[in-house]
Amino acid sequence: MIRELTQKELVTIALYLLGGDTKSQDTEDIAIKAAEIAPGKFSWKKYREHIDQELVRAALKNAKIELKYIVGSQKEGWLLTPAGLAFAKASSQKHWKKPSEREPGREQMLINRDKERLLNTEAYLIYKSEGLDKAKALPAAIIDNFFRINDYVKGRARIEKITRVENQFIQDPELGELVTALAEIEKGKNL
Repeated sequence: MIRELTQKELVTIALYLLGGDTKSQDTEDIAIKAAEIAPGKFSWKKYREHIDQELVRAALKNAKIELKYIVGSQKEGWLLTPAGLAFAKASSQKHWKKPSEREPGREQMLINRDKERLLNTEAYLIYKSEGLDKAKALPAAIIDNFFRINDYVKGRARIEKITRVENQFIQDPELGELVTALAEIEKGKNL
């Protein structure tokens, strides 16, 4: 028996369908997508044709705090975490059709280009030749180059860039271990 998805799970899937693993998405866009995939689940009680944005905001906040599936805010937009991406991919394969709006061919081309860049970074070359322990001891500048960040990229923007790389390559057999280790180092800093 398939259980009904909760509101926080539905907004996670809506965020995924909008491309929220690579780019922050606005609450209103998530509300529209969530209402499409689960009609009535986010509606006003009296006027069922209207989307209750407060329900969507609360679901996004709960997905962020309780499930750790999402990062972001109403003001800055929302982005999937690696855990949220894994959940959404698994759930959308079970419950939803493949989203046409994600342009899989273009998306794969961009991922391939990013992978090629990462495989040619100094961080990856050291990891490949000297192992994970040596890669974990890399200077900050080399790790920053790996994630395409610098001293001027701070706070949310920094976390978003790191999370995007995690979402794309955490399962990759060549890059996954390194991405996970370097992301933990970066996220362990006081951003």
